[in-house]
Amino acid sequence: MQATVQVLKIEDVSNTYRGKSGCACGCGGSYAEAGSKAAKMRLDFINKNLGNPKMVIDIFSDGETCYEFENEEGTRVTRVYIKAVA
Repeated sequence: MQATVQVLKIEDVSNTYRGKSGCACGCGGSYAEAGSKAAKMRLDFINKNLGNPKMVIDIFSDGETCYEFENEEGTRVTRVYIKAVA
């Protein structure tokens, strides 16, 4: 029996990032807020890869969750930040 993977929703996204692996300052990539076309594309990419063993999921002390997926070459990363559940 295959586990069901819950799809992330755009209304739960606080921010997204796409850029160089190992960097998140914005110098090697860019941030896009939840309402943007770039954020929707990044969320779709993360949703497509949910359940992939290469997916990294970090939960921060404030309850926010980051879903991160790196390309095959290990040079670019896509991150989607999900708001903390109140």
